Amino acid sequence: DSLRHYAQQREPMQKQYEANLKVKSQVDVLHKGLFPELVPYLNRAKLSEGSFIQQYTGTIKHTAQDSTTATLTPLGKENSLVVREFTEHVTSLAQNLNVYSQYIYGNIYSPLAYLSGKYYEFSLDSTWTRNGNTHYRIVFTPKINNYKFVEGHIIATNRNWSVREMVFSGGMEFMDFTNTVKMGNEGTPDEFLPKKLEIQTTAKVLGNHLQGKYSSTVKYNKIEQSHFVRERGR
Repeated sequence: DSLRHYAQQREPMQKQYEANLKVKSQVDVLHKGLFPELVPYLNRAKLSEGSFIQQYTGTIKHTAQDSTTATLTPLGKENSLVVREFTEHVTSLAQNLNVYSQYIYGNIYSPLAYLSGKYYEFSLDSTWTRNGNTHYRIVFTPKINNYKFVEGHIIATNRNWSVREMVFSGGMEFMDFTNTVKMGNEGTPDEFLPKKLEIQTTAKVLGNHLQGKYSSTVKYNKIEQSHFVRERGR
């Protein structure tokens, strides 16, 4: 209840920020089937079986109008357009991710949404103490299995009920995914923003079978956000 309560306050907190990115992507084309141009996020790439890895540096800029732009520059020669297409698609999703919002990726109902108790089951998996703060690992599973819900866990602290880590798995059309989001350190300006994201995907379309791995580290250079004050008794 406390996590959901403060998520409503923190959802609009991400006003403006600028950051640098380090990205590593890998796409494994396990099997090339029919009409590979129909594979989501890879419709411009010419598929060939094999494993393709690329690293990038980049920048992100998030404006007060809730608009995010990202640029990516490859480190070394790109060995396949497959990785570029995958990385650009996943980056656009990942950098618009706000773990405190009511919806994830546009239409996935968040476990931190105000009425999430209607759609998710929650259980306390474990607790531990670090630096005088109690941490909770809370597991969530959807009551309804479809593309609008995810399963996973949240790690939060009782100091101000901020999310420390969120892992969630689900599916979109033709694609399954698992996200691991680690947030900035407590008491720092980026406490409520993602610092590290890892995404794994599997896509199967008309005999095409692909796996993708994406990891990014974010270093924030400028953050302007609303001031957050914890209420007494919460």
